[in-house]
Amino acid sequence: MGDKGDGMVGRINTVAARLKYEPTINDIRSLDVAYSPPFSSALDILNTLGNVAENVLSGKNRGLEIEAFKELWARRETGETTFIDCRGWGNAEPFVKKYPLHWKNIPQEVLKGRIQEIPPDRPVVLICNTGMRSYEAQVMLDHAGINKTHNLPGGMAALKKWGVAV
Repeated sequence: MGDKGDGMVGRINTVAARLKYEPTINDIRSLDVAYSPPFSSALDILNTLGNVAENVLSGKNRGLEIEAFKELWARRETGETTFIDCRGWGNAEPFVKKYPLHWKNIPQEVLKGRIQEIPPDRPVVLICNTGMRSYEAQVMLDHAGINKTHNLPGGMAALKKWGVAV
């Protein structure tokens, strides 16, 4: 993207041209856009937007709004909710040490082998840096029959942006 937002303007124009035809989420996730490796990825951000929207609307991606996270975190002492950090130890360590009873680290890449550590009968909040690993963890847990999960869209970056101290 250029420093003047050229990439963003192009994407907005691409979608704006289709709006009069009332595109569906499937139309957006299947949108064909120009692809050139030095300038864009094979899966454009518009396609990703459509995929995320479809997953949210279908209930496959159950995100947790910042305010809801703050409420659950404020009530962490009750033990009603489990907080799982899906990042590697280097990122999770300060939080595990600060909140050893409330913040558990199970990196997404090893979750499959540690699923027995996830309580199946109570809410679980999945956290990572941006929300991608926590979503992938949510999908894995769904396949294991553990579906009282919520991932934090935007992850720790969103908490930081919104000034939520953990």
